[in-house]
Amino acid sequence: QDLTESEQQHFLTRYHQMLEEQYPLQENGEILLAFPRLFIVARRME
Repeated sequence: QDLTESEQQHFLTRYHQMLEEQYPLQENGEILLAFPRLFIVARRME
């Protein structure tokens, strides 16, 4: 069952509040989630 518009807004507001409690805001006001990232670059051999 889909959330109503009001339920969606409540969920997103609470989710954002919980993120702010656990992760510091960056200088630009965004939240950077701290989890490992792996970047892979592949090149085709000629």
